[in-house]
Amino acid sequence: SSISIPPWSEGAFLVLNKHWELLRHLRDRAALRAVLDSMNLAADTMFSTDDLVEAVIQRQVGEAADDDDVTRSLKRDEYLALVHGRPEQSIDQQFVCVPATEMPDSLSGMIERVMLVKKLREVRVLESFSRVTPPDASQPALRPPLYDVHPGWLPAIEVNGEGVFITLASTALERWERADPVIKRVSQINDNYRARFAAHGGLPAREITPRLMLVHSLAHAVIDQWALDSGYPASALRERLYVDDDMAGFLIYTATSDSAGSLGGVIAEAEPDRLEVSYRDLTVRTAWCSADPLCIESGPNGVDALNLAACHSCILLPESSCEEMNMLLDRALLVGLPAAPEVGFLRLNASGT
Repeated sequence: SSISIPPWSEGAFLVLNKHWELLRHLRDRAALRAVLDSMNLAADTMFSTDDLVEAVIQRQVGEAADDDDVTRSLKRDEYLALVHGRPEQSIDQQFVCVPATEMPDSLSGMIERVMLVKKLREVRVLESFSRVTPPDASQPALRPPLYDVHPGWLPAIEVNGEGVFITLASTALERWERADPVIKRVSQINDNYRARFAAHGGLPAREITPRLMLVHSLAHAVIDQWALDSGYPASALRERLYVDDDMAGFLIYTATSDSAGSLGGVIAEAEPDRLEVSYRDLTVRTAWCSADPLCIESGPNGVDALNLAACHSCILLPESSCEEMNMLLDRALLVGLPAAPEVGFLRLNASGT
């Protein structure tokens, strides 16, 4: 899946979409210019032929990268667009993202940025499937295709919606993720993740870090809380994680195939007073589970032992809401352990909540 963001969702790229199957194979600039001139695209739009040529070449370069590079690149482009924002300038925009009016003082120690994504468009494409064995970039055979002969297209849907993008405060995050108890706790999951791929002769494409598990667990806790407050069921909300050495954020959004995904119920949760109450309430709710003390004190559990303190009574979600298939979760990283409260990022950085 990918969220349509500038420039790909607007301008010259939108003009080229209808003709992409023809233009994608033209690598010579002169031939490309001749074809675009013959199609009269520049005459029918506000873009010059030079603009269209550059847009075609930029898109060709993006398509030439392998699947993993494309996925990482898309996520980073999305992250940058969400961080920088884009005000609404016309009703035809597919992406509108503006900063929240203000940040509650009590959350300034843990949250760096809150962005209101008032309009977004997401495209979800089914390109392959896997059963029993997890998807493995180093072994494409474990991802059977949907066809015997490629038909030149893949099944996809387009959905529209809204959301809230939140990034964590880098200073607090870096201090927390360097703590020995945190590193030791997450290392169990990283070892199990590597063993999962090694059992099938593959290699994991990433390392499971405290940052990843924290952002993922927090996204689940926020979805659970907003499902109670916003009127949307949890299955109607989705997460999108942005985690890397220089990224630590998540997008909570709802998207449907009609305009019902943009009714304002999600972005209303980011109003300063409501956001403060949400974080206070989710901290209290996440601190307790009806399966405690068994849940909070359990070792690695779940599919391939890739969860710690996480069960259906606390932070597991409907699988349509989670991009990690309800794995790599640990609510102790949010609220701490009875014997080690410093493991909890929310508890460690709470200020008046």
